[in-house]
Amino acid sequence: MYEFTHRGGGVNWAALDQKSRRLVSGSMASAVVAVMPLFKWTADVARRVGIEFQGTMPIESTAVSTPSLYLPAAWVIGFAALSGLLWWRMSIRQDELFHRVQNWSLGMSGAWTAAALTVWGLLDMTGISPPIQGPAPLILFSALTIFFGRTAARKWAS
Repeated sequence: MYEFTHRGGGVNWAALDQKSRRLVSGSMASAVVAVMPLFKWTADVARRVGIEFQGTMPIESTAVSTPSLYLPAAWVIGFAALSGLLWWRMSIRQDELFHRVQNWSLGMSGAWTAAALTVWGLLDMTGISPPIQGPAPLILFSALTIFFGRTAARKWAS
């Protein structure tokens, strides 16, 4: 079953049975394929930020050196759904502590993401901030889920 390792891994793989390991591995592999377009977007943003800080030439005159990682939208949605389905199948096999940590971290990250996007949208409507970029909610939700997952692990596993 699920155990906290407190060594950065989050899950003690030795404590999972063979079926749960396969489900987690499949979920993670599907998630990586589903987020591949975010890698391209992040690389483009990082390149633009680097050029802005360098300040030697306009952004439009630079060549994009990142490889094309765009997938058709149906593939991204399909792999994301497969990842969620496999994770759900694994999570129903786990104990109450796993569900407590997972539910609390997902709930908190969802609430904070919604609050941040609401504020960002209001600031965009007033012209104070730029419009919300497409992958931004996914990145924010993922980062907050990791943060709140670690917080829950410290809260309930000690």
